[in-house]
Amino acid sequence: MDILKSLDKETIKSYRTNVANEKHFSSNESYIKVTIDENNEMHMEESSLSEYLMESQLMKSDTGVSINSSTNTNRGWINIFTSVFERTATTGRATASFTWLTPPSPRMRAVVGIGHRNGVVISNTTSGYYYHTSPDKTYKYTFNASDIGESGGGTTANYRLTTSNYLSEARDFTFIQVNFMKEGNSEGATANYAHQKIQISWTPTFAISRDGMFSLSGGISFLTYYKQTLGGYASISWE
Repeated sequence: MDILKSLDKETIKSYRTNVANEKHFSSNESYIKVTIDENNEMHMEESSLSEYLMESQLMKSDTGVSINSSTNTNRGWINIFTSVFERTATTGRATASFTWLTPPSPRMRAVVGIGHRNGVVISNTTSGYYYHTSPDKTYKYTFNASDIGESGGGTTANYRLTTSNYLSEARDFTFIQVNFMKEGNSEGATANYAHQKIQISWTPTFAISRDGMFSLSGGISFLTYYKQTLGGYASISWE
């Protein structure tokens, strides 16, 4: 329920209104396991809620240390929840939330995105925010135009992860949504996540393809990248 607590009243209201009024709604939830290898390279792979709960319990039982502890820097978990639904006879909306179940590291920049299989993004309808809580800090950053990259096939937002004095107890959450024009009789939305792994001297520009692949200035060598694969994506038929 940490996710719900982080949402503002307007966002919660829009969810209730939109979902209650629309018969066409689809969602997909993924649990992403993050590991650091011996070369300090980050890897992300799709897993499951049961594996996350099992690893969390085993870690605490064997060592007495929570999986969230700052000493557990070689592993981590992210929850990604994607939804797509009809708004009108000609438009739809796609949303994605990204919840770090363990503290992200390193705390530099992150990128989130939604790719559309068929629909066309309606310009200037992307919105969202990043939310962080820890014992000594509560921080919310709302995306502005310079953070967002829209194309016909999807939308992205890039932002900086904040820091605090109690990172092992931190909670980080990101939400993004966008409206699109319906094309054809169905739609599929793919949520995407990328994490900066080395320091760079510029802020790159991002775009996303219909099949959910990021493209950006300067290449992707400075990012650890994940795209939903197993369980597919949130897909829906308008018929």
